[in-house]
Amino acid sequence: MARTKNCGTSIDILVMPSIREVVEAALQPADVIEFILVNPDGLSALVAVSDRVMIAKSTASGYFTKKANLATFTYQDITGVELSTLFAAVDLVIGTSAMPSDAMTPMKRRSAYEKIPNVFGFPKKYLTAWKPQIDRLQELVAIHHSQSAGQATDGQWVDQLTELTRLREAGALDRDEFETAKRRLLGGHR
Repeated sequence: MARTKNCGTSIDILVMPSIREVVEAALQPADVIEFILVNPDGLSALVAVSDRVMIAKSTASGYFTKKANLATFTYQDITGVELSTLFAAVDLVIGTSAMPSDAMTPMKRRSAYEKIPNVFGFPKKYLTAWKPQIDRLQELVAIHHSQSAGQATDGQWVDQLTELTRLREAGALDRDEFETAKRRLLGGHR
């Protein structure tokens, strides 16, 4: 894959110390980095490895932030990868049964961006340059789905329901969004 601005396959492009630290801690020795996309402000990054994708976000504004959060999604748990444009921004939304990509309006997603682990936002001007990486992410999801076409285990859907509850309590989902996502999740496990 050709190198484009704020995109690469080495963690060296992660300039925010807190983002780099959480990504390095999550990488396993056998991991092969497919690509890394770094928001131009350096405060968030999307890292795709061979079996999962990670979204790292700074917990506060400013370059010298000491903390970052990392959300990890295995390709087999991803139900969709969607792009949503709002003004000059694009949200890349990782859908799972616990956090469907359509659970929230773009405006609400934008206002709660830091609290929502499955959204990677970036400037619209990067969309064309990053299209090959986004296509590759969708391809990796499709490959893993074709390899493991089984149902989620009881432990997986319990974890997903726990994550949904956490998002509701954090204010990232309102009551209706929570109930809709919960019905979808539980619908496949009764």
